[in-house]
Amino acid sequence: MKKIYLFLTFSIVLLLNNLNAQTVQIVVNPGTSGNIVSGAAAYHASESIYLASEIGNANFLTTATAINHIDFSLNALGTSGSFGSYTIYLKEVTATTTTLATGTYSTTGYKSVFSGTFAPAATGWVGVDLTTPFVRTSGTKNLEVMLVRKDGVAPVGYVWNASVSNANDATFTLTTTRRYNGATTPTATSSLTASIYREAIQFRNVPTADVSLTKIAFPAASCYNSNQSVSVTIANSGKSTVINAGQATVALTVSGANTYTGSKANIGSIAVGSTESVSFSGINLNTPGANNFTAIVSYAGDGDASNDTVRGSLETAGTISAFPTIEDAEAPSTFIYAKALNGNRSLWSWRSTSYANTDMTTVIGTADSIYAHGGTHYYLFDSYSGSNSTGFTGILYSECLAVPAGTYGIDFWITHDTLFQTSMDSIFVDVSTDRGVTWNRIQGFQRVDQSGSYDSQIDWEHNTVDISAYAGQTIQLAFEGQSDYGNVIGLDDINIASTLPVKYVSFKGARSENINKLTWITTNELDNTGFEVQKSTDGKNFEKIGFVNSNYVSGNATYNFNDATNDRVSYYRLKQIDKNGKFTYSVVVVIKSAEAGNIHLETIYPNPVAADLNLKVSALNADKLAIVITDATGKTVANYHASVVAGMNHFEYSVSNLRAGTYYIKLIGTEGSTQTQLFEKK
Repeated sequence: MKKIYLFLTFSIVLLLNNLNAQTVQIVVNPGTSGNIVSGAAAYHASESIYLASEIGNANFLTTATAINHIDFSLNALGTSGSFGSYTIYLKEVTATTTTLATGTYSTTGYKSVFSGTFAPAATGWVGVDLTTPFVRTSGTKNLEVMLVRKDGVAPVGYVWNASVSNANDATFTLTTTRRYNGATTPTATSSLTASIYREAIQFRNVPTADVSLTKIAFPAASCYNSNQSVSVTIANSGKSTVINAGQATVALTVSGANTYTGSKANIGSIAVGSTESVSFSGINLNTPGANNFTAIVSYAGDGDASNDTVRGSLETAGTISAFPTIEDAEAPSTFIYAKALNGNRSLWSWRSTSYANTDMTTVIGTADSIYAHGGTHYYLFDSYSGSNSTGFTGILYSECLAVPAGTYGIDFWITHDTLFQTSMDSIFVDVSTDRGVTWNRIQGFQRVDQSGSYDSQIDWEHNTVDISAYAGQTIQLAFEGQSDYGNVIGLDDINIASTLPVKYVSFKGARSENINKLTWITTNELDNTGFEVQKSTDGKNFEKIGFVNSNYVSGNATYNFNDATNDRVSYYRLKQIDKNGKFTYSVVVVIKSAEAGNIHLETIYPNPVAADLNLKVSALNADKLAIVITDATGKTVANYHASVVAGMNHFEYSVSNLRAGTYYIKLIGTEGSTQTQLFEKK
């Protein structure tokens, strides 16, 4: 069994030896903003604070190691081209000064370190050489940075990476910046509004001549049967000296399961700020296990030796030939690798705690967080991620699988977090037949299933995929997450076997007079004993109300179960039990009585309300709503129209224009059902 630490680092880990006194990146708690660095109006000023512990207590304390270059991280390049009349100010503050409240514009106490034109030309780290280097007087003082742009031209399209709050704040709520975006030049009366979004920043002391190594590029982790190639990137990190051809030599060594030693020099000249990759081929990595890589560059006249080394590790995968193989995520042994296919993050992680993003917590509470389907651990594709990941794709993938002849498949459970109805994040099952070089989708599973009926925002669904077409081949399987920056996805209890558990083709419920009629269709029932029918009135606590024996058929089988009840809302699920005693649960079906109507206004909050009123509305089926707000006399003061999908829906309306007093909000569905609740306006 693989050690868990291999999975925690996703096997491919780049460890830069860059803990030096000359380059410090502050990118904790990543986010994005269009209102920092350049701003979004004709004039901009922003003031941010960075902790001494983030900068490093021993960094930039002498003239020789002064900050002489500052970079910002550009996420999306706009169309302005450059920012004129751009000034950067720095000043030290006491260690107790860690937040910034809303205040007025002032440069008192600041030292101007740059004044001129700032022209970011590409995404990534972009910045300026300081006209006046800055020496810190104490390693325990925090540093404030003020950025001022007075060119009067509103930037278009720029989005900057942010470092939200600071490294000591686990809740991301501290206001570590304040800013002004306005139509006039900032003055002593201009107000700077407090925010949690400060600039992701890089402080540097750049020597005149400096060569550095930035990364090692590995092949995909797999069970190799031929020699592999690895490349190392050389960067010219100096201020003014060109590195000529052959002047920088990289020595690469491999230790661990496999060994290798080689050296290569740069082929062409490397201009300041440019890079060149040197490739090492013929590396034998065929023995399974961990391979440790170390690359060191040598260059005569190098002004900074601390960035000359880069390290990384690559796992040579083993081959699994005994099936079934079960990955319950408790101690990952099969799906232990992850990488990004598109974007700079895979978004996959292995979790032992529940997950709830900020919107889940605010809207539906922590009770509806994602928990493990079985046991205490599960995998998470975090498309929410705290930083815009629209269009990102990442895979969680397996060791090699020697699939025998016969009928084989993979089954698994994924969650349905339907909080963001318009964010169609998805999961695909992928296969690679060339040891991770290329990946092809076998089958996809849309993240938001609007046709389903779920008891809450979070639910698990059982899915199966046939891989019999790859019998007799050595393959790797992957779960590819596709992010639309919305719904997070849980994955758990993965099984690769010749006989898969029962697959539900459908599970539906309908109300007829006082009887709830359940119907489900299954396929592949080779080892199924039957179905325990379970019921709940709150969607959380289920109890057995019946049992239906299996029909033992190889094709589709249809089952029915009736429950005579007067409950307003009933929740049903099936516990499918195998002959060996193992069991799985179906999705949950919700049936409401005719008296309950299609829609139900679960709650409104906050109440009393000052500005924005939030509604939590459940619906049995998709519907159109009229939302009417009346005052205490019955006079209509506001009305809206909305659409709901089956399940839980969330709406937000501004009531800031209403006077203080008592109001009623009424929801009217197309079939005539209504819901009314009272709220107070402060």
